[in-house]
Amino acid sequence: MADPIEPLGQNVETMLADFPAFGICGWSGSGKTSLIEGVVPHLCKKGLKVAVLKHTDHEIQVDHPGKDSDRLFRSGADVFLHGSQEGLMRSREGAHLSLENTLSSLPLKYDLVLVEGHKNVPLPKVWLVDSPQSPAPTEIEGIVATLPPGSGRLESFLSILEDWLAQQWLRTPVLGCVLIGG
Repeated sequence: MADPIEPLGQNVETMLADFPAFGICGWSGSGKTSLIEGVVPHLCKKGLKVAVLKHTDHEIQVDHPGKDSDRLFRSGADVFLHGSQEGLMRSREGAHLSLENTLSSLPLKYDLVLVEGHKNVPLPKVWLVDSPQSPAPTEIEGIVATLPPGSGRLESFLSILEDWLAQQWLRTPVLGCVLIGG
């Protein structure tokens, strides 16, 4: 499969700098999923379309072993689940792609992609710490804020994210055309 970044003629950092993707990082148990789970409803209420890209080192199990969709996936098929209120695709395609390639291949229908984990990818990110005394790792680039646990974490992250989004959207080129005539 061709690398989707190559035709863009840009390096990964340039491509990601223009993409509305923001990272939430921290060690296991630091509250990454809980923070995302808390912030997404606030963003959706504002009318934003949000996608979440989550990193895991474990095999993805959408269904319990032995259930229909799991059996079909393990047989070798890509599985599209469609219900009355939601849909889900489980696919092997793209499993070998890097995060950068996955981001570049996402539909352009999202206002924001929140990336959980992937601490070494060149994205702006917040780092969640377990205690106010534990610092963020100095070798991780792109950390715009370190957020300690506590009741103000969600509000702090929303403020950081809203400020960043306002600046990010200004970077997006707007192209237009006026057709006159009949």
